[in-house]
Amino acid sequence: MTYKDYYEKAVDEIKRSGSAEPESDAWLLFEDTFGVSRSRYFLVKEEAISADDAENAKLFEERCQRRIKGEPVQYILGTQEFCGLKFKVDKRVLIPRLDTEVLVEEVLKCDTLGKSILDLCTGSGCILIAAMKLGGFAHGTGTDISQEALEVAKENAALNDADVHFYKGDLFDAVGADEKYDFITANPPYISPDEKDEVQNQVIMYEPYGALFAGHNGLIMYERIIKDAAAHLNEGGRLFFEIGCSQGKAVSMLLWQAGFKEVRVIKDLAGLDRVAMACK
Repeated sequence: MTYKDYYEKAVDEIKRSGSAEPESDAWLLFEDTFGVSRSRYFLVKEEAISADDAENAKLFEERCQRRIKGEPVQYILGTQEFCGLKFKVDKRVLIPRLDTEVLVEEVLKCDTLGKSILDLCTGSGCILIAAMKLGGFAHGTGTDISQEALEVAKENAALNDADVHFYKGDLFDAVGADEKYDFITANPPYISPDEKDEVQNQVIMYEPYGALFAGHNGLIMYERIIKDAAAHLNEGGRLFFEIGCSQGKAVSMLLWQAGFKEVRVIKDLAGLDRVAMACK
């Protein structure tokens, strides 16, 4: 079989399994497994698989079978790019999404140089680490209730040479009662359990349930964070949330009712509500 045969067979099988992006899935697996760039592929695609690539061909088929069964490509490869940085991901953490980059972009529009930032529900640490690397923050702290997630976050901090600190605990319980920050960010679980049937099967099957779903129509974590956020923000400090596309009005109202100012909702590239932000 040629390299082209392997790739096209993978596309066909992944497509029949129900993937929305079979060509992309197959290519990401192919490129990583064989170490072949797209330009190089066009030069060698008609060649038979070399003896040196026999083991890679076997690995490629194994990886394709994992994708066909529904496992996300990012978990198969163990990495995902976020804000131009590389992050390790596995089943202990959510896969960083392009939509979440909107939150980081909004943070970076502010005066961040030399400031402090606290990232709640940090998961893989992608928001905190990207903000630290790109925003010139002086101090960065991330908290999560999951020790397993924090282990991944620490690996990602080392991978990206980010000087940040992680603490285990339930939201603000992980930091001192008197600790204050200039920025607080959070991408908490915000999907209502009632919406479970609307979530892709591969997300339900492979990504951590506790990082996805929250009670009270998906708003319970926002309510809890907003209740205590002002006590942990410096005067003029800013709070940023990722939100579900139908939660803009509800989260905005919670922020106004708690006394926050300059409440805004930012849309993602698809024109859907994605980030809620406010100022103390």
